[in-house]
Amino acid sequence: MFVGPASVLTVSASTIDAKTPVDASVNVKNNMADHNITTLNNVVFTSKPAMCVALTQGRTCYANIKIEWNAQTNSDFCIFHKAREQYIKCWKNLSKGVHSFEFQSKEPVTYQLINAQNKPIAETTVDVSWVHKKSPRKRRWRLF
Repeated sequence: MFVGPASVLTVSASTIDAKTPVDASVNVKNNMADHNITTLNNVVFTSKPAMCVALTQGRTCYANIKIEWNAQTNSDFCIFHKAREQYIKCWKNLSKGVHSFEFQSKEPVTYQLINAQNKPIAETTVDVSWVHKKSPRKRRWRLF
């Protein structure tokens, strides 16, 4: 089972000149849509869903994850699993890519987009949550 919040970011600013301070307001709305977007170095790196929800704390969470990226120029890129230090998928001379896979984890996992110089240029995290907190005591059923 998986569910993830999405954020819609709305930024508004007043007139900007040398004498007037900038009055910027940020409005974040949580919806039931499920994505995590990172924009860095002119690259958009997205994971859907952004959150995996297990039934009980400490259990492995399972979800089908879709990671997408878009760059302004063609180059070599790889998706990298940060904790395992393992390459997931690589592309040669492309400006966008998509990779879908089955996610299994008890903890949040961070994925990075690596460029041709083997440097991370963007990252996204799939968070893990649960419906019921783990109870330290066993529950015993009694009928009488």
